[in-house]
Amino acid sequence: MFNIKRLLAAVPANFPAAESIAAQLWRFSPEQANTYLGWRFVRDHGEDNVRYPDDPIEQLRLIADTVKRECARIYELRDDFGWRGPLSNPEIPIAKLGAQVFSAGPLHIDRANDLLDSLVVIAMTSDDTWVDRAIDVVESAADSVSRMSDGTSSSTLTVNAREAYRYVARELGKFEDRRWLAMVDTDQIFRGEFDELANLAGQLGPPKSPGEYLDRQVLPPGTRQAFQEIKTDDTQLVRRSRPAAYDEDRLGVLELVQAKMRRNAGLQFRVLRPDPSLKPRDTLSGALADYHVLVVTSGILEHAVAVSPMAGQDAIYIVRADVSKEPWQDVLTGTKQRARALKAKSLRVTGDQAWKHKHAAEKVVAYLTCDSYSFRTSSPVYYGGRWSVGIY
Repeated sequence: MFNIKRLLAAVPANFPAAESIAAQLWRFSPEQANTYLGWRFVRDHGEDNVRYPDDPIEQLRLIADTVKRECARIYELRDDFGWRGPLSNPEIPIAKLGAQVFSAGPLHIDRANDLLDSLVVIAMTSDDTWVDRAIDVVESAADSVSRMSDGTSSSTLTVNAREAYRYVARELGKFEDRRWLAMVDTDQIFRGEFDELANLAGQLGPPKSPGEYLDRQVLPPGTRQAFQEIKTDDTQLVRRSRPAAYDEDRLGVLELVQAKMRRNAGLQFRVLRPDPSLKPRDTLSGALADYHVLVVTSGILEHAVAVSPMAGQDAIYIVRADVSKEPWQDVLTGTKQRARALKAKSLRVTGDQAWKHKHAAEKVVAYLTCDSYSFRTSSPVYYGGRWSVGIY
């Protein structure tokens, strides 16, 4: 699903064009399918389940990849083929591109397809004097690429050639709209207005496997007051004397729990992160305070471990499906007091700085692996070099 608010929320805070990027991202909405970049995006990434993944960061990455590829195409047309942009004389670049397509052999089919796509750009941005002749070249090039791919004289167009032909075909309707929007997109690329968006993928880090987002707020603060003022040392006092501070290492507890439990056969793990389009529960120096949830699946049961990055404010909450008798989503949707009433366990991250996250993970594992009676009645105890719940 395309959601501009989620996309904008996923843009890194230090992105230099964050304020002006909204108009560019709209090019890729389903309602803007006639834009050149929107059409290229569909061509690159297929149907809806690929075009719009649940993770807005991954969706941004797909968009940025398409923009990066089209920027490279436009700059190549300028630097290598002498194209001067929309409404310029296309005679020389069309002749060069057409000659390379028609002379390509089967070993260069990928390059021929890329050149065909470049011919589409020039054809759709040509002035009235040249547009029909440029479209004729696109049609001839599409036939040539198809024959090259098929290895025969068949008149059947390949998928790429058919899409290129359809985009320039007048009889499909809205031709002038497509032509005008192609001019707008390519002119802005030509002038460098999309360079920042093209570079966005590099700021999003390496691609991640498809993930899930929490579609609701977990453990809302209830009636507790929000932070009043941010101190310069990123630490501030809440109603208790314990300081609240952002500690991203706390989220690493979820990874430690997975590592320690992977030897248990039959368990599956997944981490759910807060949807960036949802209103953050609290902030401290701009850091999101929302919980991340590790879901541990054992047979038909789903247990959950919720961890917030806010030290001094939030405990870890563990939900056992065989104890709470309620889905973890229902247990964690309400306040902390309600979660404890539904038999979720709260666990503070305390102790020596060098070991407290490791010990917290060990305590969580002890809660997840003990029997249900011990989970309800006992607390973690360190004995014999390990943490246990109910058995010492």
